[in-house]
Amino acid sequence: MKMQASSISDALPKRALIAVIVAAFIINLIPLPLNLQLFRPDILLLVLIYWGINYSQKVSLFAVFLLGVLGDVANGGVLGQTSLLYIFLIFIAVSIHRRIRLFKPFMQILYLFPALLLTKVFLLGLLVAIDGVSPSLGYFLPVISTVIFWPFVHFLIQMVFSLIDPV
Repeated sequence: MKMQASSISDALPKRALIAVIVAAFIINLIPLPLNLQLFRPDILLLVLIYWGINYSQKVSLFAVFLLGVLGDVANGGVLGQTSLLYIFLIFIAVSIHRRIRLFKPFMQILYLFPALLLTKVFLLGLLVAIDGVSPSLGYFLPVISTVIFWPFVHFLIQMVFSLIDPV
């Protein structure tokens, strides 16, 4: 006998979550020309934020940490930097998920932009303290491009979910 899901978050198959996260990770690995590299949005981060906002009980912080470490290894970055970024932003997303879900994706940008910017400033402080390197203002360009892609990623994930579980 098959049990019926008690809420929409229970109906979400884990396969869909894993498939979308793997696809976003692969998209993040696609190389871009050097002149576009500064504007690269973090699609995996957007997917994790989406799941943190809409299905907060489905995303474990350990899995988010591992995805960050894999991202650091794949990109050759400082090990743990991306993990710290992902964990901090997922914590923020889960903390405000009830409030932010009330708004449309274009309005959610007003919540996401300060969170992303705060996290990048925090990471910049760590990089300056550890390495003594001070990057240019181009360091913050991925924040802008990531926020611009938010409504698009939000729409795509909802479309994938509706294809998997049409209501």
